[in-house]
Amino acid sequence: MQLTQGIKEADNDPVPVSSDNPLTRSYLPALANRDELYKEIAPQDGSVEKVTSGGDSHHVSAYVNGMSSGHASARNAASQVMNGEEGYLIYNKKGPDPVSSFVGHMSAGFGRRIEPSVDSLANFVRENLTSVDNITLHAHSQGCIILSNALINLRKEMSETEWKTLCSKVEIHLYGTPTYNYPEGVNIISHEHEGDKVTWLTILGGFKRRDSIKVILTPNSKEHRMFGDEGYLNLTENKSEIITTQVKNQRLIQQFANTIKAGCKSAYSATKEKSIKAYKEVEKFCDRAYAKTKNVCLSAAKQFSSRTKEYFNNFFNH
Repeated sequence: MQLTQGIKEADNDPVPVSSDNPLTRSYLPALANRDELYKEIAPQDGSVEKVTSGGDSHHVSAYVNGMSSGHASARNAASQVMNGEEGYLIYNKKGPDPVSSFVGHMSAGFGRRIEPSVDSLANFVRENLTSVDNITLHAHSQGCIILSNALINLRKEMSETEWKTLCSKVEIHLYGTPTYNYPEGVNIISHEHEGDKVTWLTILGGFKRRDSIKVILTPNSKEHRMFGDEGYLNLTENKSEIITTQVKNQRLIQQFANTIKAGCKSAYSATKEKSIKAYKEVEKFCDRAYAKTKNVCLSAAKQFSSRTKEYFNNFFNH
């Protein structure tokens, strides 16, 4: 029997048990077993939650949030990326955990072991593949790595026929992705900001990089967030341009080259200025040393000359 069964309001109607329900939040603290109840109703890592009810029964969507999003923010983003269809949140509960992101980035197998959302998302795709015509998958930041690993594992497990069916039905939208490591065949659109350094990590994929991914690039923005004045869900399309990942990576390499060049030039300038300053200091020191040495030598020469002259005068006078 679940702990939440039998929780009643004063009029004996069942209390809607949910971590987002105000009545639940006000009622539970009074119970002796509140800690166990909170644990039961709190959204778990990898949980699948329905966030929108759409009128199109042939189309379903899912969203995977990035790390440290928080449940309310993740649900909000999930509901905003949906386009009138039935939509779900695949909840990634991870806090600030760059280690799991790195491990997941490097290996889909390890990513599957440490990210419950990987199997949740894969199961979501499998369950809907034969019942709907279109599946749209959205992911932000670390959620893109989870999505990548889910698709890689599905590709390994599916037959060629099943994979072709998946590729014909699934469309993917990435927001601030750190990886292009996706199996060939799936239609992928990557929404990126030009100054978002998380998306620069895609270049580390090397031979795994998918040059066929279409990138919607927003110049001048550096935001990695989904919300905010220049978050991924707040920028208008007219500020963006559509390019290929190959063009994007060429720009990125050029940007790195320009940064290194500017750094070297700055270092050279700083070294040059310091060298000139040091030279001038040495020159001043040598001038002062010469001046002092010159005066001492002249004084010694004068004294020697005077004494020599005095000696000869005395010698010849006697």
